[in-house]
Amino acid sequence: MGLDRIVCLANSYKHDNRCVAGISLVTKKWVRLVSGDVPGCLTLQQTCYADGKEAGVLDVFEAELGNGCGSNCHPEDVFVMKRQWHPVRRFDQPSDVKFLVANASQRPTILQGYGDRVTAHRVEETPMSRSLELICPEDLWWWVREEKGKRKSRAIFRTSPTPAITSSSCGCPRPPAVCASCSAPTPTSKAGPTIANR
Repeated sequence: MGLDRIVCLANSYKHDNRCVAGISLVTKKWVRLVSGDVPGCLTLQQTCYADGKEAGVLDVFEAELGNGCGSNCHPEDVFVMKRQWHPVRRFDQPSDVKFLVANASQRPTILQGYGDRVTAHRVEETPMSRSLELICPEDLWWWVREEKGKRKSRAIFRTSPTPAITSSSCGCPRPPAVCASCSAPTPTSKAGPTIANR
């Protein structure tokens, strides 16, 4: 596929490694970057720039992409080559916000369903058309807790009268509106685009 510019919309923990996904600014399609070193994800070192800083949400970076390697449950997967990523800029201009809103889903369901899980049987029968989606929730709460020495974040949100829940490990040191004293969900008003990732 070659050199691409990607706006990072997810950088989360996955089995002691990293899961990085975003939208290609070349193709305008979602990509989840994976390597041959660790199945289905990347090592921490692979997600860092030359200065050692890890690619963050809303970073635009250049990466050399290989062939697509999508599966029934992750059709957006693409191999990333060994070339180190190069930061380009932050994706924080007014035109960038318009791009994100324009790419947000208008569907009444999230990732082909209303719940926070998809059964393996369903995916085997009907491959997913997407496993990454940008949404604009009406309400958003963060529930952050510590489990076995690791921080676990869960976004609880509503996009319609039916509430939906999705797991999230955004990786940022201070997720929005977290109540540190009780680790209970705290509402966030006027929620902007949020990623849904299965």
